[in-house]
Amino acid sequence: INQSFSGLLPRLNGRRFCRSHFSILVNLEHVHRLTDSTLILDNGRELPVSRSRQKELRKQYIAFIK
Repeated sequence: INQSFSGLLPRLNGRRFCRSHFSILVNLEHVHRLTDSTLILDNGRELPVSRSRQKELRKQYIAFIK
């Protein structure tokens, strides 16, 4: 797909997917744990969370798990 993340995100299930970093989209169904600077996926992989997205990502993750 030749499209920016900001253009692609609305086409996905907006509640399930979010951006954790400039170049990373994450399916929240696979997030095992969230720290201030890292997402830990259910397969053990760690993904960075940019400082500018920490607050919004935490808000989205909490809304997702409720």
